[in-house]
Amino acid sequence: MSTKTNHLSLWSAVIINLNIIIGSGVFINTTELAKRAGLLGSLCYGIVGFLLLPLIVSFVRLLIIHPSGGFYSFCGRSIHPLVGFLNTWSYFFAKLSSATLSIHIFTLLVQKTFPALACIQPLIFDSAILTILLLLNMLNVRTGSKIQSWLMILKLSPLLLVIASGFLFFQSSNLAPIHQLWSGIPAAIPLVLHALLGFEVACAISRNLENPEVNGPRAILISYGIVITLYMLYQGFFYAIVGSDLMNAADYRGAFPLLISKFNISAHARDILGHFIHLAIGVSALSAGFGIIYTNLWNLYSLAELKHIFAPQVIMQRNRFNVPFMCVIIQGIIMFSYLLVMSGEQITFQQFSAFGTTMTYIMSIAGLYATLRTKGHSIVLPLLGFFNCALLIAASLYAMVKTHNPIPLYIFLTIIILGMITFSMSGEKKEQ
Repeated sequence: MSTKTNHLSLWSAVIINLNIIIGSGVFINTTELAKRAGLLGSLCYGIVGFLLLPLIVSFVRLLIIHPSGGFYSFCGRSIHPLVGFLNTWSYFFAKLSSATLSIHIFTLLVQKTFPALACIQPLIFDSAILTILLLLNMLNVRTGSKIQSWLMILKLSPLLLVIASGFLFFQSSNLAPIHQLWSGIPAAIPLVLHALLGFEVACAISRNLENPEVNGPRAILISYGIVITLYMLYQGFFYAIVGSDLMNAADYRGAFPLLISKFNISAHARDILGHFIHLAIGVSALSAGFGIIYTNLWNLYSLAELKHIFAPQVIMQRNRFNVPFMCVIIQGIIMFSYLLVMSGEQITFQQFSAFGTTMTYIMSIAGLYATLRTKGHSIVLPLLGFFNCALLIAASLYAMVKTHNPIPLYIFLTIIILGMITFSMSGEKKEQ
């Protein structure tokens, strides 16, 4: 168990959640939402935020019922131990895909910002960054929390810059009805869905929280509310400043130059500010990867505690900072394998992460449904949660069909099969 010095406060948990939820998605969506919905791109975050509330509240309810149990306890006790195992197992691998993607996005943005670094092979750059993140995650829980606090300051700077600029430079003409493309909202919603995921991270670290039965649910609700507010303000003010020019930008990399052109500063200052913003966006992605590695190790640790994987005592070993260092090393091996197998293919990373995470949502909600039904409580909440999961799984499958890319589905099925074999063999060994 964690020592008291390793317990995290409520606001540390909120920062960790924010670090993972606020990745590169909000920035990548900047131009795409404008092209589809114009000024109403910001409203899409509010709509999806509202639609996903049953899913959010379902996880809050799960944390109240299982304050320090994590993903395994959500359905391992109410349905079957194998379901609890697969719930944790699939999430563990899926989130590492997301962390790997975050590192690769950071590499691409840094090499674009500093052309002198473009001579380095992306795989080598990715591997170097991954090694640094793994070493940092060998430090104690509180040190990791402080690192995330500093990263949070830098990653929020582009968002806060846009919001602050909105009060000074917005053009009232950009708020006219002609810029409100209501018909484009349905096409914009899938872009927003996965940019808001990551709220469930507090479940993985609930064992390390102070007063987990209270602070776990609060961390989810507070971080989710902050993200929705920031994203709506960011997208809304960005369009209010730039207007329809934002629709004509090729992608998000052309968005901030348009914004900076509105500032009354020298060309040299604009160039420096542009580089800083792109670096901050890269750090935003990197800090999400750091946060995932930081929290995800406890999912593997929980399976080792239950002796559902091979060599549990070896995996549970801790270093002098009380961190299960073997869990960190195993994460590093898996992420390096992702880098080799996927060859930097961003779509595969993204789709596998989204699909795997959604399957964890489904199994967790099924556990809540079984628990509430057994106790004779209302099952309306998990039923609504299933509706949310249906939206997410439909969006994931549609993306695979649209891109003709079934590889994420094959990877997920392979991991599930390997998980079932691991569960079966480790169970037999335990019985002997």
